[in-house]
Amino acid sequence: MDDLNNDNFEDNFESEIKKIEIFINSKNYKDALKNCLNLEKKYPFSAELFFMIARVYKDLSQFDLAETYYNKVLSVNPDHPDTLNNLGNILNAKGRAEEAINLFQKVILLVPTAPQPYSNISQSYLILGDYKKGIKFSQKAIELSPNFTDAYLNLAKSQIKGNLYKNALDTVSKGLDFDHKNQELLKLFTDVLISSPISEYDFALDKKIELLFDNNKFGQIFPILLLRIENHPDISALLSKIDNIIHTEDIIRVVEKVVKIPFFVEILSSGLNSSIKIEKLLTVLRKGILYNKNNLSSNKSVIMFQKSLTIQCFNNEFAFPQTDEENKIIQKLEKDLKTKADENQVIQSLDLLCLSSYKQISDFHWIRSILYEEEIEEVFKLVVSEPMLERSITPLLNSISNIEDETSKLVEAQYSNSPYPRWSYIPKNGEVTLDFFVKTKNLKLAKSIENLQNPPEILIAGCGTGVQSISVAQQFPRSNVLALDLSKSSLAFALRKTKELGISNINYVHGDILDLHKINKKFDVIHCTGVLHHMRSPTQGLECLIETLKEDGLMKLGLYSSIARTEINKVRNLIKKDKIPYTNNSIHSFRQKMINDDHNLINEFNTSIDFFSLSGFRDLYFNIQETQYTIPDIKKIINDYNLNFCGFEFQHNLHDIPFKEMFPDTNSEQILENWDVFEKHNKNTFFNMYQFWIQK
Repeated sequence: MDDLNNDNFEDNFESEIKKIEIFINSKNYKDALKNCLNLEKKYPFSAELFFMIARVYKDLSQFDLAETYYNKVLSVNPDHPDTLNNLGNILNAKGRAEEAINLFQKVILLVPTAPQPYSNISQSYLILGDYKKGIKFSQKAIELSPNFTDAYLNLAKSQIKGNLYKNALDTVSKGLDFDHKNQELLKLFTDVLISSPISEYDFALDKKIELLFDNNKFGQIFPILLLRIENHPDISALLSKIDNIIHTEDIIRVVEKVVKIPFFVEILSSGLNSSIKIEKLLTVLRKGILYNKNNLSSNKSVIMFQKSLTIQCFNNEFAFPQTDEENKIIQKLEKDLKTKADENQVIQSLDLLCLSSYKQISDFHWIRSILYEEEIEEVFKLVVSEPMLERSITPLLNSISNIEDETSKLVEAQYSNSPYPRWSYIPKNGEVTLDFFVKTKNLKLAKSIENLQNPPEILIAGCGTGVQSISVAQQFPRSNVLALDLSKSSLAFALRKTKELGISNINYVHGDILDLHKINKKFDVIHCTGVLHHMRSPTQGLECLIETLKEDGLMKLGLYSSIARTEINKVRNLIKKDKIPYTNNSIHSFRQKMINDDHNLINEFNTSIDFFSLSGFRDLYFNIQETQYTIPDIKKIINDYNLNFCGFEFQHNLHDIPFKEMFPDTNSEQILENWDVFEKHNKNTFFNMYQFWIQK
């Protein structure tokens, strides 16, 4: 809240205050604080100076000192509105919401037309869980100031707490009308989209969703966007007539409709499709374009669509089914293009796109020397140049040792067939301190982390294709991040993407967690999600990680839940019973059997995003090694190794409300027995895996 009153001091004092304000505005808090404390010696009773010092401590997140100096202001001027307001915000941040409410109510009496205290008091009620009063006060703030972003944020958060997702979506949408670059609004918009049930296509949301594309935040909402597209009137009509899409004119008509649907082409090009209905449409169109390619080679809409379809097929590792007739056409097309390449003829765009939507064309030795049209240069780079670059990187990777453990060798082979998962986007993360990170993750630490290095030394144990290591490196750009993985193919993909993004603080190393002692180094923070449960002895792997973690250090673990994977286990048991081999062809055939024949095997509990790529499907149902856990198992691990549980981490807040309704006590989320009861009533809670933080 801006200052509502200003006292007048002599010119020298005012000059010093202006100098401090310049430091604060440039975020040079060190010099701002130094000048403030020096000035305090000359003016030990100045309320204005106390207020300035409190502002600096507040900006430094040193809330105890900020509270002390705001109270000094109030000792001189008990009715200073800015101080009351800012002190209330600090009390909110410290969880003392009831005390904060008293201060904000006093500000409202002093300045009844100011919107800030109404918005802030709504935040207090949010902390207390009274969403109805949160809604009431934030609505009053908006009434006083229709373009006050904080009020829209607090109103939407209150509506979410009350399960009023449709209202929250409307609130965030209105906020974005005048503040479309606000990152917190965009984050909340993403959360609301994920949480809101979609039963029909809302055309009014298209412009707002476009903001997520512009801000590189669309990756999280691919499934929701696809669900919207399923409900688009044009898609619904096409799906009802899908078996009649055969002839050239049918293909053109359908493709021209599809490419006009907002974000459809972008989604196909940027991430995995996660809709069985959309997969069926794409499979039919791929086949139709292949059959009619000679008549479609000059159609711009078809070329545009086929480019995105080719990228989709490349990303899902050609998971779509194909008939014997398609295989024959593809074999002939491959021979024809090889001949053209040998004769230095320019290959038509649609011919190359058709072939590369069925096969990994970077495997063909003749592909290096082909001549192709400029319009598919980006696709060629993705499906040919980048895989070749990764293969050249692989032999150059450093290894801490040869992989000796037999299970580790099998897992290494599984994940070396292809980088998993392939990705083309990643959210941009701003720099944070370790203290701020702990606060935003709402981690309850047993011991102070002041003894840890700042910036922290970080280990990503099992980094895969680099999504996690890159996210962490963005958050801690001054840290050294060591990223370890068994799969050189995944590491090569991660290293290529890291260099593309201009990130320089990650060191990628090939190796086994069992050999971490050979690094001869300890870390402040370790991330190990989705790895231990694939080891022959997860406890041995955990012991290696604990040994590598500093005292008081933090570690994030991810383990599969046996309750959440109940439906997946039914499919696994069927695979075991029918003795289905772990070959690519068998996996491909079984996946299609699930889609075509055994619809009772497909439901929301066993068709995660992994269902829609070949390596993901293998990981889901055909994994070489997998151990599953329950929350009592996690508690035993924590007790056995003298660790401290700091809290679960979720990708969204869908569980907050029902959990707190079941366990309303303060800090109830820190009690593992509560989560055990909750999971048994909500079996999908840890569908991805248990992800939780512990402290050594």
